Amino acid sequence: MKRNPSSKTTTPARLTLGALLVLAATSAAAAQDFGLPRPPLLGPAAEGAEFLLIPMGARAVGMGRAVTASRGQPEATLWNPAGLAAVDGLSFSVHHEETPFTQNNVLSLALPVSFGTLGVTYFLVDFGETERRDENNQLIGVVSARNQELVLTFARRLVGPVEAGASYKLVQLVCNGPCTEEGELTATTHAWDVGFVLDHPGGLPVSGGLAILHAGFPLRVAAESEADPLPTRLRAGVSYDALAAFMSDSVVGLKIEADLEEDWSQLGSPDVFLGAEASYGRWFFLRAGYAWAEQGSRGGALGLGLVYTPFYFNLSRRLDDASELGGDPLQISLGLVF
Repeated sequence: MKRNPSSKTTTPARLTLGALLVLAATSAAAAQDFGLPRPPLLGPAAEGAEFLLIPMGARAVGMGRAVTASRGQPEATLWNPAGLAAVDGLSFSVHHEETPFTQNNVLSLALPVSFGTLGVTYFLVDFGETERRDENNQLIGVVSARNQELVLTFARRLVGPVEAGASYKLVQLVCNGPCTEEGELTATTHAWDVGFVLDHPGGLPVSGGLAILHAGFPLRVAAESEADPLPTRLRAGVSYDALAAFMSDSVVGLKIEADLEEDWSQLGSPDVFLGAEASYGRWFFLRAGYAWAEQGSRGGALGLGLVYTPFYFNLSRRLDDASELGGDPLQISLGLVF
């Protein structure tokens, strides 16, 4: 994939619109070296590897990101690893989103075994290739930038209605070419997710979820830069089967979910997410959600899903503040369950 900038591109500015977003963990001083103001996408500038906060998974996005108590979806590895414990069979899924700046892709594999469920997920944020030119419009070189994450997950039912999961995450930011005066940049760190789901305790039509995400070692982009802490988040949510008490055998379903998310370093001001999913015959799904969030993500979302065993298809569109940066991102998820 190659993106050809306009011939009027004359500074590190065009180059680093991609590179800076990719290297979102760079300190404020390093950001100034790149020559760009920081885009208001993903949280405070002091955090590293902010691409981890990009919402991926078309079902999750269509639900307004209220999915901490959701179960049985391979994309749970990105939201609450405990949700992987309920996957019914060998599952493979692909999630794709294209924005004006990036192509975001996730590949997920989940395998139930006798002692739990194993998961492998790869998340790639690709900024393509961009020419870098000096103040005289002379070509310096071509920059290729990407963020990537490898996630290894294990989940299982512990006791009674309690399910638990944990993930190890290898996180890397890569910029090839003349990214800085010194050339290429690579930064690597390690992180963990831990989560729990309380699955319909006592037969009630309610489930709960709790997860700590992106907890790990600070990320240092360059030897002389400060190490920035990862964007650790605490999430808690509930899921309510609204029609279960009235129409337990009906082909029609309605699920309502709500989440709170806190920045681990600044507890006390949670973001709120609300979503609803109406279903018919467990093959057709309509979704809608809304996020009350502080960092460029306030707004709604819509989605739909289709299941034709063993295939499933989910589609969502975000209608939040990220639209100001170039349209409403459309996300597609395709999956197989054997």
